[in-house]
Amino acid sequence: LENVVNDRPMVEGCGRFAVYTDAGYMWKDDDDDDNHNGDKQKKCFYPGVHGLENIAKYYPRATLLHLPRNTTEWIQSSRNHHRILDRYDDYCGGFRNGGNIRTNQTTTDKMWADWYEKQYTARIREFARSHPPLTYVESPLEDFEATGKLLEELTGIPASCYRRHHATKEKKKVAL
Repeated sequence: LENVVNDRPMVEGCGRFAVYTDAGYMWKDDDDDDNHNGDKQKKCFYPGVHGLENIAKYYPRATLLHLPRNTTEWIQSSRNHHRILDRYDDYCGGFRNGGNIRTNQTTTDKMWADWYEKQYTARIREFARSHPPLTYVESPLEDFEATGKLLEELTGIPASCYRRHHATKEKKKVAL
């Protein structure tokens, strides 16, 4: 987020990697008391919401690999994984108004579905279309066979390397 806010390439100083992921995060800023009441300002950054313009500006020939999920499964998974949708509500205002304004409104599953389909996924597609130097590749996350074959064609990495990994289930197996 610091790079984007300061108009620098998003992944500058993040290592020498060829692939970055759309992994957002939320935090309380210890150095920022925007509320002026002693509370730490809650902030969030999600590249697919906050970082697309930065990618186009600093990485104009990048490839955007979009693996959208089935909306119902995305909601269920996001609710079950550390209550991330509740945390997005609390830290990011449920991404209402571009995620810049927090409100006291709780986002319903229907609102999340509308956001995921009509704002997030549609926005990424439209953004890629309107920035022709970018390469856009989309394949459904749940179709492991087709997505694996597509990724193998594009990267040369064997399709067998693309598989589902469910970190929460893996942790539970270890705990047993």
